[in-house]
Amino acid sequence: MKRFLILISLLMVVSRLLAMTESELTGSEDYIWGRGEAEDYEVAEQTALRNLSEQISVVVESSFWRQWEEINKTNMAGKV
Repeated sequence: MKRFLILISLLMVVSRLLAMTESELTGSEDYIWGRGEAEDYEVAEQTALRNLSEQISVVVESSFWRQWEEINKTNMAGKV
C-alpha cells in the first residue's frame, strides 16, 4: 500500500511539472484558444467557444476558396 501511495504521489508531481501554464498557452502560436467569463458555467463555455470559432473561421473559408479555384482550373483545361 505504501508503494502505491508513493507511485500516485510521484505521478501527480510529474504531471504538474509537464503541464502548460496559461501564459505559455496564450503566448504560443501553436495553439488557438478561447476565453469566456460569466457567472454561469454554460454561458462562459459558450462565450469561449464563440471566441475560439471566430479565430478559426477565416482559415476554413480561405482553404475552401483555394480548392474551388483549383477545381475550376482543372475543368476549364479539359474543355479547351
